[in-house]
Amino acid sequence: MINLVEFQKEKVQELLNLSVKNLNSNNRPKTIIFQSPTGSGKTIMASELIKELYKNEKNISFIWIAPRNLYEQSKIKLQKYLSSSPSITHSYFNDLDKHIKSGEILYMNWESINKKDKNIIVQESEKNFFLQKIVENTIEEGNKIVLLIDESHHGAKSDISLSLIRSIMPSLTIEISATPKLLELEPGSVEYDIVKAHLAEVKEANLIKNLIVLNDGVGVKATKNQKKIKILEDFTNEQVIKRALKKRNELEKGFLDEKSNVKPLLLIQLPDSQRGSNSDMKEEVLEILNKNKLTTENKKVAIYLSEENLNIDEEKQPFESVEVLIFKQAIALGWDCPRAHILAIFRDIKSFSFEVQTIGRICRFPEPDRGYFKNNELNDAYIFSNIPSIDLKDNFAQSLISLQVSERKRGGIYDPVNLHSYHTIRNREKTRFDLNFEDLFAKTSSKLGISKKIKINNLSVKSTILKDTIESVQNIADSLEHKDIELTDPKNLQRYFDVYINKTISNNGFFPEQRSVDRVKNSIYKFCETNFSLNKTNREDQLKIMKIVLDDRNNMYFNELAEKTINEYSKYSEENETVRLGFDGQWNVPERIHLSSFGDSLQKSKSRKSIMQPFLVEAKLYESEKKFIEYLEKSDEVKWWFRNGDRDMTYFAVPYEKENSKAPFYVDFIVFYKDNEVGLYDTKMGITLQTEDTVIKNKGLQNYLKNEKYKKFKLHGGIVSNTNKDYSGNWKIYKSTNQKNIMDTKKKGWELLDFKKIR
Repeated sequence: MINLVEFQKEKVQELLNLSVKNLNSNNRPKTIIFQSPTGSGKTIMASELIKELYKNEKNISFIWIAPRNLYEQSKIKLQKYLSSSPSITHSYFNDLDKHIKSGEILYMNWESINKKDKNIIVQESEKNFFLQKIVENTIEEGNKIVLLIDESHHGAKSDISLSLIRSIMPSLTIEISATPKLLELEPGSVEYDIVKAHLAEVKEANLIKNLIVLNDGVGVKATKNQKKIKILEDFTNEQVIKRALKKRNELEKGFLDEKSNVKPLLLIQLPDSQRGSNSDMKEEVLEILNKNKLTTENKKVAIYLSEENLNIDEEKQPFESVEVLIFKQAIALGWDCPRAHILAIFRDIKSFSFEVQTIGRICRFPEPDRGYFKNNELNDAYIFSNIPSIDLKDNFAQSLISLQVSERKRGGIYDPVNLHSYHTIRNREKTRFDLNFEDLFAKTSSKLGISKKIKINNLSVKSTILKDTIESVQNIADSLEHKDIELTDPKNLQRYFDVYINKTISNNGFFPEQRSVDRVKNSIYKFCETNFSLNKTNREDQLKIMKIVLDDRNNMYFNELAEKTINEYSKYSEENETVRLGFDGQWNVPERIHLSSFGDSLQKSKSRKSIMQPFLVEAKLYESEKKFIEYLEKSDEVKWWFRNGDRDMTYFAVPYEKENSKAPFYVDFIVFYKDNEVGLYDTKMGITLQTEDTVIKNKGLQNYLKNEKYKKFKLHGGIVSNTNKDYSGNWKIYKSTNQKNIMDTKKKGWELLDFKKIR
């Protein structure tokens, strides 16, 4: 039995709903694009979809096409995943009996199809045994054909491949890829729906690692546009390998310390076109490894090249003893080994792109059921290289690559605090929209009768609405060159529409994360398709939908619809979430923190007393936090301070009661005084003081301060705020659990924040 995690269940259900709808539609066959990051369990989700589809549609046959030998691997995996469904059978082309039976999956690859010589799969034979005939027989038997194209960006766009798809005449096509490229038999011929699994979802499920760190301990330099990464070019190949081996050994010790059996694997990639003879680079690498007592003879090195093609089945000896795997590009596709943690690549590879398929080999999480390790180094992957520059091809890569590192000060400055810390173990993510949002949107629009109020003719998008929107969303506004833009221009209209969606989500208490943004957009598109026959896959229709939403006659109705839907979703989410709180034991400031600068626009900030150096801060840092940092820097009582984060066990959290369950409260700052006392502070200003969330978090913090006792130091802290909006007044601290007074710094319970007096 397959146990899917929450986001996988959501994607399967979304795929199933679309598949059933399209299979029972009288319109021309549609394509579903299933985009999901490497390591997200695409094959597992596909197997579950096949099982559920066959339950709904008994007269259905499947064709699975994948590149190279991946189709064989897919067959092995799907047989395993679908072992509890014996009515679903698995066949290669030569196994067929005149047609593809109901519930049968036919596995093929593009390479066999695209051969220039005679191919019985494609071309007619004397025995009438070729694919088109098989397909005709299948349809005559009354079966619908579902075509699944795995890794659809590989090999599927050749003339022969497209001709094959035409001959199959599928009732439904599902393209599966981390980086899909829409296959069109004729320009503009394909109607499609998109189902996406986002990187954040996969990370939350502990399926892939947090970050990929480049040249750990050495550093990297990004160009201004951050599209290329400059790496130290003076490394010899031996230096690259030695650093990679050192990291592998460090990780192995780290896993042992946490009582894990994970044996980290180092991947060494050879260039496809090598200097001199084909064996030059391989021999150089083997010689370097031999110096470090790693050889094929002692089963610590494996080689996987096209000319040698060793079996690297993770479940069999001797591979479980292997510490280093040497490979060419062939391993970048369809090979899974969750213990692969490190990749070494050399300058002989003239150009290298960090695409999903390549970096995905080291991104998988080794023990997803266990979750993140306490030692944060074990939660990251590592790349060592002397390549002059590396291209970041896609958003997936950009969101994983760590460009900057901040390290804890050394030299006896840091005194271990060993604080008791907590983290959340969730069954459902409550801060983002899942598939149920779209259903609630449709029901709410019907209840409000929105469709009858909407104007769809003589549309006008006035700049006043857009200016208000832009000014309300500063982080997006900053990316716009100016406000007086021609509103009829499609690109500008798209940008303003995106701004509006982000604003709508944030104004209703949710973070405008990509998954939530997509949910709101899809809800609007479906609403307009249902009520006004507008199809989002048609660009002209899509632009009209945007104008409908932004037109000042309609905008207030969409605002009302979004607000009420989000309120309903919040109720649903509260009812369906289960939360457990995990105790992390003794927490200390991390020795180093790797961060990606792509999403957060990180910049170095001067700070003498930050325990992490360099102090890397987001450009969007709250003003209250900036000013509080200035206050900490000026104090003679402060030895060091740490700006806390808000995720997993890397950062510190106290427990608090939230809706009859425990949740973690990640306070903003941990402050260490010169007399070995510790302060826990969270900054609040203005409207953030007026929320119920602040009230219950304060209660949790005060209870923690009261109940936690440490031998080496005293613990202090509370909610802090400035008496003036421009931060020119006094900093005050709230040390009471009184729920009412916290909202006003003039009331009882608030006192001056004086680091000498407060202690």
